[in-house]
Amino acid sequence: MKKKQKTSLIRASFLSPDAALSIFYLLYFLYSINDLIIKSENLEKILWNLIKSELFYVAGKCRNCSKCCRKMTLIHNNINIDTSEKFRKISTTDPYYLNFKPAYLDKDNNNPVISYFACQLLNRDGMCSDYRCRPDFCHDFPVSSFIQNDHITEFCGYKIKRTKINPCFSNKSLKLRVSNINKHL
Repeated sequence: MKKKQKTSLIRASFLSPDAALSIFYLLYFLYSINDLIIKSENLEKILWNLIKSELFYVAGKCRNCSKCCRKMTLIHNNINIDTSEKFRKISTTDPYYLNFKPAYLDKDNNNPVISYFACQLLNRDGMCSDYRCRPDFCHDFPVSSFIQNDHITEFCGYKIKRTKINPCFSNKSLKLRVSNINKHL
């Protein structure tokens, strides 16, 4: 049975160079209100990702090198799986995660830190042997990587590009975030 592929609204917006100026300024206003008054970290993260989708988009083509599958980070419910304890918990609730082998930074610790994961579902050609049933974070790559890390790895055939919106920022934290992404363009 073929798995139906879904495309999230935010993923679709990151794949288009078209952006709406009015939407951007509404998001910018909400971000500034949150930054000055509400100070919610969750709201900031949501608004930042929406603002990114108006200022940047992902362009390019996969090189089929499978480097992204051999050295990846795992995110579950917006939580970076970066320790053996987190990996153990997520693996018990969703056994599909057992297909990813952790590479540890420090094994001497009681709760070793994970540097990255390597997918064990790659065939000899470096292609996914479970492509139709791959998890959402694999399906949404490289957008998922850009959303989580504000950049895409250098070896990737995809690149981050700017939309036509080029505002002047009075909000210092937002200006810094956009500036950091612009450095990698």
